[in-house]
Amino acid sequence: MSRPNRPNRPNRPNRPIIELETGPSLRPGDTLVGVVRWTQPQPPEFGRLWLGWRSRSAEHEDLERVVEIELSSLPRVDDDGSGDPYRRREHHETPLAAEDARQFRLSMPIEPYSFRGKLVSLEWSLHVELPFHRERVALVLSPSGAPIVLHADDR
Repeated sequence: MSRPNRPNRPNRPNRPIIELETGPSLRPGDTLVGVVRWTQPQPPEFGRLWLGWRSRSAEHEDLERVVEIELSSLPRVDDDGSGDPYRRREHHETPLAAEDARQFRLSMPIEPYSFRGKLVSLEWSLHVELPFHRERVALVLSPSGAPIVLHADDR
């Protein structure tokens, strides 16, 4: 297996880390696979992972959360790296630990596509939220795996 893609940001203390195994460029219906890791001084009271898109124009911004999952409902990654947690017959919600890693698999929707234009753009992202700490990774959703460019002179 290849090394997971990691965000292009320096490691910041207590910040969650999102590692994408599938990469940030996806096609409609693809499965987004990865791991969320964190180290906190104490176990977080809550944690959420959410997938959404944002459209922006000069006058307006819309944000849509498409999928939202409690981190405690995701399978914990084995410390020894053996086995796929999604192949286990039983999975129970487990409390979040101060140092933890959870694996996720999300089916990408079929639309809307990522696009860039002079007046408006739409971008997808994956977010993790812990108390006082948030992180996000930009994603692209389109048939080609690249954002659609609306004007030829934007290329």
